[in-house]
Amino acid sequence: MFRWNVDFSLAKTTRITERIKTRFDVQFVNAFNHPMFSGGQYFSFEPGADLSSPESFGVMSSQFNSPRFIQIGLRFDF
Repeated sequence: MFRWNVDFSLAKTTRITERIKTRFDVQFVNAFNHPMFSGGQYFSFEPGADLSSPESFGVMSSQFNSPRFIQIGLRFDF
């Protein structure tokens, strides 16, 4: 099964003096918040295909990847 995810990061370095500088970082994991549903124990192509419980048949109840995660950082170098 083909799975894809888009991660993105951005950084900006600024010199304050000749020896001191700062770096601002932003990182996005799963930037577009694209859900990928898992299809049971062995990741089959038919999620929710359990015929033993008709009330949950065809219901996608688990997600393979994690939701969007954003991390922001500020670093001082001297």
